[in-house]
Amino acid sequence: MSDSKLVRGFQARLLELPEGLLIAVLYAAACWASRQVSVDQFFLPAGIRIAALLVCRPRMWPYLLLGDYAYFACVRAPMVERYGLTWALIASCYPFPLVASLVHMCRREVRSGDYASLLPISLISAMAINFLNVTAAHLLWPAPPQGDYWVLGVRYTIGEFLAIVTVVPLAMLWLRPAPLRTLGSWLHAPTLIMVLALASMTGFALCAPNRYLGDVPIQLLMALPVIGLAFLHGWRGVAIGVPALNFAVHLSTATTGFPGSFDPSTFTNQVGVALVAATLVLFGLVARRDEGASAKLLPVATGDHRAFRFSQHALEMTLRRHVLGIRKIYEDIDRSVCDLSDWLEERKYTEMAKVMRQFATISSREMRDKSSLIYPTSLEHVGLYLALQVGGIGQEWRSSHRVAEHQLSGDPCQLSMPLQLAAYRAITETVSLMLDMERGPLRLRARCGCFGGKRGVVIVIGLLDASAYLTPQFRGAYMQRVAAIIATYGGRIEYQGNRVRMSLVDADEVGSLSRP
Repeated sequence: MSDSKLVRGFQARLLELPEGLLIAVLYAAACWASRQVSVDQFFLPAGIRIAALLVCRPRMWPYLLLGDYAYFACVRAPMVERYGLTWALIASCYPFPLVASLVHMCRREVRSGDYASLLPISLISAMAINFLNVTAAHLLWPAPPQGDYWVLGVRYTIGEFLAIVTVVPLAMLWLRPAPLRTLGSWLHAPTLIMVLALASMTGFALCAPNRYLGDVPIQLLMALPVIGLAFLHGWRGVAIGVPALNFAVHLSTATTGFPGSFDPSTFTNQVGVALVAATLVLFGLVARRDEGASAKLLPVATGDHRAFRFSQHALEMTLRRHVLGIRKIYEDIDRSVCDLSDWLEERKYTEMAKVMRQFATISSREMRDKSSLIYPTSLEHVGLYLALQVGGIGQEWRSSHRVAEHQLSGDPCQLSMPLQLAAYRAITETVSLMLDMERGPLRLRARCGCFGGKRGVVIVIGLLDASAYLTPQFRGAYMQRVAAIIATYGGRIEYQGNRVRMSLVDADEVGSLSRP
């Protein structure tokens, strides 16, 4: 068994080899080409490195590492005679692993839509790599670089930080393009005015790169229309405006034209633009968090909670009575079939009696499974978790071959029966919608428990494909069919990229529960 898994894994790696080599070549070419325009410490390869790590799945990271080393080989091979082979090897080996380890810590949150860690990761990676580079230069170069150690480190850090906040927001738009597919909100007059103002200021700065309005350089005034885009479109306005601002400032500032050059007269502009960019990114992150939080809470009055719970419980009890009535009728039919089979067996019609018993057994099982889809009576005896697995709904999920093994923890029998029924309905409706409207396999995770005196359950249902995202169509149908159930038991819903997370608490105990 282990040998077959090893063979399958090796075959999968071989199939990925052409794709990985292509990614390595494209990455190395992008870094090399961007370095040719990385003047005045606006070092674009640093931003491309982080963006590539976020966009590519982790199985492609070894190929990105190969491309990074190929890029360094092309760039630093001509420098060996001047700076030494030891420096070329050491200074090329640590940037990618260091950045990859930082990105790995926040990649899942970023891909699910939580961008709070992007700014600190950008700043930490820029500081760590550049101060290590300056240290390596002082220790390994035949002649140390000119300039103070701390001044050089801060100067290079600002340049890399500007490049990172220029490229990485574009990668975020690449990962989550759905809100930009409808351009109606971007064609309104205020947005067009801001874009026109930014383009006009850029053109003016290109014609007069050293022009000042009072004591303020024209490059810093370009931030005004970007701020307007941020207020109009939230984090998406920031993700488009900040790269546009940085590129506009880069194009309009005077440079020597040589790769990696530094112009002291533009350093002050760079510091100001870096502060503006960081402020706008922070504003975009807050806007993004507020936007996501607005979908988490379902504001329903306490009286409406109770009324809906009573109505829902009455409906469930009506369904229960109907299901028990149907089962009683079928039990009478089944008893009559068994009596008939016994009568046939007494008269030596053994085969016919056997067929009738088999028919009674199969039809009885199917009737129980189908009736459990109307009301899960097994939930009253074995609890929520087993009702999801032994009933008809579990059989339907297994026959779809798209529902992976559940991850269930805690004791659902500690919860009230109305809460277990509500959780059962929410789970079955969500899985049904996801099977109908999304692609690929999915998994159910749940945890029951008591947190701070509040008994409840946290449920996470999501696609196994980490790079997938729930479609707007699914979210709309989910809010119509499931949100009312969740609202009456705590009312917390959260979309996280490829999954939906919901929590329910008993009675009027509304509070936050820990994640499973």
